[in-house]
Amino acid sequence: MKLTTNHPFVAELLSDKIRLAQSIVAVVFAVLLFAFIKHTEAVRFHFYQDSELTKQEALKHVPLGTDITTARKTMELLGFECTLSSKKARVKTGTKPLRRKDYLECEHDSLKFWARWEVTMEYEHNKVTAVSAKFYKGSSP
Repeated sequence: MKLTTNHPFVAELLSDKIRLAQSIVAVVFAVLLFAFIKHTEAVRFHFYQDSELTKQEALKHVPLGTDITTARKTMELLGFECTLSSKKARVKTGTKPLRRKDYLECEHDSLKFWARWEVTMEYEHNKVTAVSAKFYKGSSP
């Protein structure tokens, strides 16, 4: 739509407003692009070829105390396949020699690097209490 006017002052004023609107759109676009780039960096998991570094990376994304449902969603968004499980563990708990231990097991396989990362998160009362990780190169366990 082209605006026409016979008065030069009005034409100049309209032109200035159009330039201002274009500048605002450009600034908003730049801010949104920057936010998107920062967001994608925040949700990227660095797959270290080291078990301890993998554990530390997992803790950056899922700190101890995180709700287990949130932990699972986060790890799956980072490219892991996760399952909730429980097992009986030999832990001294007074008169009972065995107690159930609940955990979230997350795995990521890379055919490109022929590698596998496993992150296990123990939880109690739906909160992550411990994290361990293993990295395998060449073949799965």
